[in-house]
Amino acid sequence: MNTQTLKHTPLFENHVAAGGRMVDFAGWEMPVQYAGVIEEVRAVREKCGVFDVSHMAQFDFAGADCGAAINDIVSNDWSKTAVGRVAYALLLNENGGIVDDVMGYRLGEDQWLIVGNASRADVDEKYFSQHLENHFQQNRYHNQAMLAVQGPDSEKVLSPLCDIDLSQMRHRDCREAVVSGAKVLLARGGYTGADGFELIFDAKDAPHVWDVLIEAGVIPCGLGARDVLRLEAGLPLYGHELREDWTPFESGVKFAVKMDKSTFVGKNALAGKENPPRRIAALQMQVKAIPREGYDVTQNGQVIGQITSGTMSPVLNSGIALAMVSSEVQIGDTVEVQIRNKPQAAKIVKKPFV
Repeated sequence: MNTQTLKHTPLFENHVAAGGRMVDFAGWEMPVQYAGVIEEVRAVREKCGVFDVSHMAQFDFAGADCGAAINDIVSNDWSKTAVGRVAYALLLNENGGIVDDVMGYRLGEDQWLIVGNASRADVDEKYFSQHLENHFQQNRYHNQAMLAVQGPDSEKVLSPLCDIDLSQMRHRDCREAVVSGAKVLLARGGYTGADGFELIFDAKDAPHVWDVLIEAGVIPCGLGARDVLRLEAGLPLYGHELREDWTPFESGVKFAVKMDKSTFVGKNALAGKENPPRRIAALQMQVKAIPREGYDVTQNGQVIGQITSGTMSPVLNSGIALAMVSSEVQIGDTVEVQIRNKPQAAKIVKKPFV
């Protein structure tokens, strides 16, 4: 690993001290695991874990009619997103392909924060500069920190450290709060399928907040566990299920596209493409085998697609995957995954897995 060129979050030293195994992820040196992926997944499913997601791209927008301008480019309808709420959408190119999937935090009447994928930070910045030049204020790159506290005990663990009543926060609410002396933007949600909160704050406060959470018994979790958890929840990842040359209808994120909106980037290119010949489907192995990205999916000896993400689910104790396959395949159908040139039985299932 060429550590000279890799970026570090404000918590790099904390990860190394905690025994995190560091890897290159989208140009950032990040912990892939600490105690082990299975233990970390179980912590989130049963108790509470914390992830450093400070590498996620953060962009500020402000100015008169800021919300309307943003709504004219994103795929979803954010016009009804109230102050203090968070919404999901896609950034599309003119061909209807997916540039990134993002979360929008409405901080004020004319103030928004948009969070995108680390691997798409530079692309997103150019996109916003092109489409929203009058409202795009800054990329927070030099002062960004973000933690995801995830699991059924998240509220119980965070409440004593926080100055607001977390029980009053609904999924996708966001509020300004003070957590152990640090000013944070707190949002209820996450990328694991579990209950949880995301904390966005200044880089200087990150080590203290991290240490307080660890002292409270929260388990540090790495990118390996995060990937297993999001797959168990059936959630897409950019570069896997979401790609520039795939439409939202192929990628299984049709819910985030509102074709009845007057305008958004890529809308015209998507007209008439709602029923594509291929789409993302979920499959569960019927034998002891792990499906991996790039493996062929077959049915009756014919290749019908490829795995886009795959893993072993510790909760289900079986292999699970998302795959781009023929739209003719239906939930309940039996298919095979070609693992080391041998067909292994799998079943098309409904998302989420867990």
